[in-house]
Amino acid sequence: MITFYPNCTLPPTTPAFVLGPNTRSTLSIVWNCLGTLILCTWSILHLNVPPQLTPRSTAQIIRRWLYHSGTKLKWMVITILAPETIMGIAYSALKSAWDSDKVLSELANGDGVEWSTAHSFFADMGGFVVMFEEWAGQDMALMDGSNLWALTAAQVALARNRNIISCLPSLSKDELRDKNKGDLLVKSLALFQILWMILQLFVRWKNNKQASQLEIMTLSFAVCPCIIYMLTWSRPQDIHTPIIVRANRRATSDDITALARIGPEYFWFERKHYTMPNNVVHSLWPMSLSGGAGAILFGLLHYLASKFTFPTLVEDSLWTASCFVTFLAPVVCFLATFANNPNKWLASLKLDRSDDGTFNWQLIVSFAVPFVFARLFLLVELFRTLYFLPPEVYTSTWGANVP
Repeated sequence: MITFYPNCTLPPTTPAFVLGPNTRSTLSIVWNCLGTLILCTWSILHLNVPPQLTPRSTAQIIRRWLYHSGTKLKWMVITILAPETIMGIAYSALKSAWDSDKVLSELANGDGVEWSTAHSFFADMGGFVVMFEEWAGQDMALMDGSNLWALTAAQVALARNRNIISCLPSLSKDELRDKNKGDLLVKSLALFQILWMILQLFVRWKNNKQASQLEIMTLSFAVCPCIIYMLTWSRPQDIHTPIIVRANRRATSDDITALARIGPEYFWFERKHYTMPNNVVHSLWPMSLSGGAGAILFGLLHYLASKFTFPTLVEDSLWTASCFVTFLAPVVCFLATFANNPNKWLASLKLDRSDDGTFNWQLIVSFAVPFVFARLFLLVELFRTLYFLPPEVYTSTWGANVP
């Protein structure tokens, strides 16, 4: 591998204000992009309340820490590989909170407790867990041998209307704000980093200086967090303990069925514990629409690099084709699924999600395979092109003198 060492003239011995060099290195491009990616993906994650583990030894404390850190690291990787998935989940959660707000606010006024959109978010995160007592002659084990059940906001409203719980949970806005560990400073730094990168790329474009494919990819990833920040503005972050609500009476089979009918969907794997897993989707079609919109935006932004320099003409053509596949596959998949059965699609917009046959999974898989290969090619190619960048990419702008 050929390595180029730039040679800069040292300043004179007289006192002077020394500006940064007019060049940048390959590693400076890489670290700037990676720093933006890590800061954005770490700060936008709003994971659900995890299972409650009571450590009794130092080893168990370490295991619990590794579990929480590993879960967040796993979802950071998912965010980098498929940011549109996180955007879809965020919009699905926001729509669910909005849909439940009116009913729950009316119930809260009657029960004399506080309620806000943040409370609905908290419920959808698994923050309110109903504890069913051991009534005589009844086995109340609901899931995983537990008598606990984390309810969504819609399920909390139904449980209150059916008198399964005597009143809504009493959690003031100040108490919920105190449980929220979202760091405004970290989010502000992430947003500043995103805006700074956008400004730098704009300056390079105005000065007819090519950027790298890695920077365009980082821009694509950075735009999604900006949207996710807006979607999750009222959602609490990094809450590790739920509020236990004691059931007012035992739940009948009819109650369980009614609660399950308005329960959330899951992708990749099913619910294993009483808690709300992070792969939960409260409203399937809003997730599909917003996730598809995110994929389209992601592909269109990558297309900005189609006029850049590539190692070969074949790779240039494959990059353009992959961009088209990335933003066309979600559109074609959605239209094909809708055309296959529009009545069932319209019915799926209702809150009742008992019909599990809305999606034509064969159509989805047929479009998902080329979509995945296109996304993988983009990820591999952007790192390969770092070795073949033209000299103009390494010329810096006035941004090099701004800390």
